[in-house]
Amino acid sequence: MAVSESAKLFAISQTLCNHGTSTFTSMAMLSSLRHRETRKYLHGLLAAQFGADFVHDAIRDLHRQLFIAWLGTPIEKQKLDFEWYLTNAPGGQVPVADVALSTFADFIPDAVEWPERCLFRADLAIILLFLQRELHTAEPSSSAESNAKNQWRVVFALQEIRTSRGNVRLSLKSISSTLGVSASHLGRLFHKLSGTAFHDYLRAVRMLNAKTLLRSASLPVKIIASTLGYSTECNFCRDFHKAFGMSALSYRQDKLSDHHQISAARFSAASV
Repeated sequence: MAVSESAKLFAISQTLCNHGTSTFTSMAMLSSLRHRETRKYLHGLLAAQFGADFVHDAIRDLHRQLFIAWLGTPIEKQKLDFEWYLTNAPGGQVPVADVALSTFADFIPDAVEWPERCLFRADLAIILLFLQRELHTAEPSSSAESNAKNQWRVVFALQEIRTSRGNVRLSLKSISSTLGVSASHLGRLFHKLSGTAFHDYLRAVRMLNAKTLLRSASLPVKIIASTLGYSTECNFCRDFHKAFGMSALSYRQDKLSDHHQISAARFSAASV
């Protein structure tokens, strides 16, 4: 009996992802299967069962799904998930003091684009900073208190951008006002601690939200641009093309076409 595609995908997921571990651990395992030069995901046993090309596509998609899922969680949960990975790494516990952000460049799936990469690097930079500063228990209390406050301000800004999805009312000035500090001070803190400029992080979140909004045919691009805080449709379209290499209208047409094809296939299958 032929094995269905969904059954194959389920078998691959069950083989490769230990659901009792952290998402970050699963990402680490999947990224280790990707050949550094060809960028193909390789797994001999699964390839023998289902075919090398099918397995490559399945692992690539699974890697991206896990990556997006990790990005979608609050930074506190990201931190706990990452700590589990460091403590239970396959080669033994990884000392936090020895960890560098560049170590995790290969954890990023090839299939993701600039916005996701930007958020991953910034979130992980903050998490590493938290963990590494927790080691310095001998730090003077006044200095430790100041550092903790600065970290909290940046995490607050990160979460405000995420939860608001980059809406029109959000800005460096509005968040700094809530925190009781100047916009320039918060901007410097954000860049120093996350390694990413505040406006780049905000733009990345807005671009990802733009994708969601563009999947609806009912919202004009001009309204989407305004909702996301852009003064003109032209500026929004420029940023979208820069982030994804295609126009907003082309993205919408592609997604609507995909949706119609899937619906037609389901209807055809149901009619058999």
